[in-house]
Amino acid sequence: MDLQEIREALKAMYGGENKPITDGNYDQSLAVKCVNGTFVGKKKENIIIFRGIPYVGKQPVGELRWKAPVDVTPDDGVYEAYFNAKSAIGNPDFEVGSIDGARRVRHSSG
Repeated sequence: MDLQEIREALKAMYGGENKPITDGNYDQSLAVKCVNGTFVGKKKENIIIFRGIPYVGKQPVGELRWKAPVDVTPDDGVYEAYFNAKSAIGNPDFEVGSIDGARRVRHSSG
């Protein structure tokens, strides 16, 4: 896998945001019902992939920091599960996909 293929794979996983499906137009064979909603994945080859399904009720930030987890709120909504959740910000000079873990500096063209 070359660097361009790695970038394309990462864009497919992280290049968007899961949105509610409000019109009822989705393939039910790609859906899974959870306490916190119904999530619709994408099929690739013979595998259904679900990404970005929330696993906590509320994020542990602000007043919830260092507290016990908050239970998931039941939800009857239908949501895409196409993209991974947002990740913590990392070093912008680190090139993802480095085989040896070495740090690569990006060069600007301007």
